[in-house]
Amino acid sequence: MGVEKGAACGARLRGSGVSDVREFDDYGDLIAAASRKEIRIFCMEEYPANYYLYRQGGDSRFSKAFDYYSGDFRRAVRKGDTRTLALVQRGMAMITDAEQLKLRKKWMGTPVDFTSYGRDLRIALLVFGLVGIALLMWVHALRSAVARRVRDLDFLAYHDSLTGLPNRRRLLERIDDVIASDDKATLAVLFIGLDNFKRVNEGLGHPLGDKLLRYVAALLRVSVSTADTVARLSDDEFAILIKNPTNTASVTAASERILQAVAQPFFLDGQDIFIEASIGISLSPADGKNAVALLKNAAAAMFQAKTDGNGCSFYNAYFTVQAQDLLRLGASLRRALERNEFTLDYQPQACLETGRIVAVEALIRWQSSQGLISPGEFIPYAEETGLIEPIGQWVLQEACQQLARWLEGGMPPIRMAVNISPRQLGKHDLLKQVQSALTASQIPPHLLELEITESALMEHGATATEILVALRELGVFLAIDDFGTGYSSLAYLRHFPVGLLKIDQSFMVGVPEEESAAEITSAIVGMAHTLHMRVLAEGVENAQQWAFLKRIGCDYAQGWYFSRAVSANEIKTMLCTEKSFAQIANGE
Repeated sequence: MGVEKGAACGARLRGSGVSDVREFDDYGDLIAAASRKEIRIFCMEEYPANYYLYRQGGDSRFSKAFDYYSGDFRRAVRKGDTRTLALVQRGMAMITDAEQLKLRKKWMGTPVDFTSYGRDLRIALLVFGLVGIALLMWVHALRSAVARRVRDLDFLAYHDSLTGLPNRRRLLERIDDVIASDDKATLAVLFIGLDNFKRVNEGLGHPLGDKLLRYVAALLRVSVSTADTVARLSDDEFAILIKNPTNTASVTAASERILQAVAQPFFLDGQDIFIEASIGISLSPADGKNAVALLKNAAAAMFQAKTDGNGCSFYNAYFTVQAQDLLRLGASLRRALERNEFTLDYQPQACLETGRIVAVEALIRWQSSQGLISPGEFIPYAEETGLIEPIGQWVLQEACQQLARWLEGGMPPIRMAVNISPRQLGKHDLLKQVQSALTASQIPPHLLELEITESALMEHGATATEILVALRELGVFLAIDDFGTGYSSLAYLRHFPVGLLKIDQSFMVGVPEEESAAEITSAIVGMAHTLHMRVLAEGVENAQQWAFLKRIGCDYAQGWYFSRAVSANEIKTMLCTEKSFAQIANGE
């Protein structure tokens, strides 16, 4: 056999007992000797063999005799030497698999087992994969940490670290942004200073003072709309930006809510802490056309309020006087409940067909120490400040008690209509208040009528639906008040469980003389009946309107033609003399 000098196969062949082994300097000499038939078998590595056989044209003259995948060498026999090749192949075919294995081990050594290498490779790949995943996770965590740190730094640049509120810088930017985006926008800036806060820090310590500031910040957030901006300017100074306030009365009402809320005791670390506030107000564009001017003037107004002890002061002196009047009105309203200065009058609602009184609407009156105050003067402000809630609760209780007294006196059963304000409708305890009034008075639930304005229904939407369904299941009769003023449609209102539609009195103007007004009213009555609602027209002031409404099929009427709002005793008299109202119904 021929081998290359120094090749592994030469040593193995000799070690296996092969003595006739001839060594050549290189593969070229080896192939040339085989070509001259000096050797019959030669051993070469597979890849060099392919190369040298190809270069010397031996690839067509020689063929492989054995192909053991030991990774060490191959054995080749000269092509055409059929005798030797046949001898090798015949001998290999005659021995068993076990003998072939022994022969391979003898000539080739133990075959290389790649199993362990495959396992090691898989482990290595797994390790590299885990390392890669860990590296990716670390990179992601690092990027997230950097992004979070950037957000934190950005937040701290524009927010107060103690309360989380926007700081002075953010407030000024927002004011200027609103002015720049809408040159017709009106703004109110409330500058709020806590009175004597320094004493809290000095007497109770800064940790308790910080806790108090966080409480005040939370209180200010809930005292205004979510669309408004609450900011902390310094230790004991805050500011609120109100965009497009309705009027100065609404701004004053917001200020009063804040003053009343701050004046309540704060229970901290087992003790009550009392503080007060002073508020200065500037309005754009009158008091400033940029953020710096508005904030500066609001601060000046706040210091003036501190000096005067008024609690609230506008930068404009005229508005300050107006605000003081409203603040006094709010204080008087609170005392009115305590002093029982409120009374109820009742306006009848009559059936157009029979002239009978079917219901009365309870209307509040305020007999103050300064005289009778119209509901138009105090109800809007009570609604703004939230005082309408205790006032509305008192009206509900008193109206139910009065109906109970009439029924106990033998009067015929009629419905008692009570107005529910938008603020009351937005409260989930309305149902409990109604249940309490019904339980206390023991009147049948179907004799209590709750009137909700069209605008209130649109404002509260899903919340209103939930509450009204619960009230209807309780047995309470429901009515939509002032229909036509809220820009809704009957198609929208049909989703609410109401039984009565009250047409606003503005629709009666020009009825029946003006054809368009008459047609609109007729259309409303017809559509409401289609939706299985009864209809009441408000503001009926003459016989022509009464006759027209009766002719188009309207169910009920309310107005001065029938009766103004009168006392409970006068209603009792009316119920006893229904014959005169029947004459009205018959046109007599």
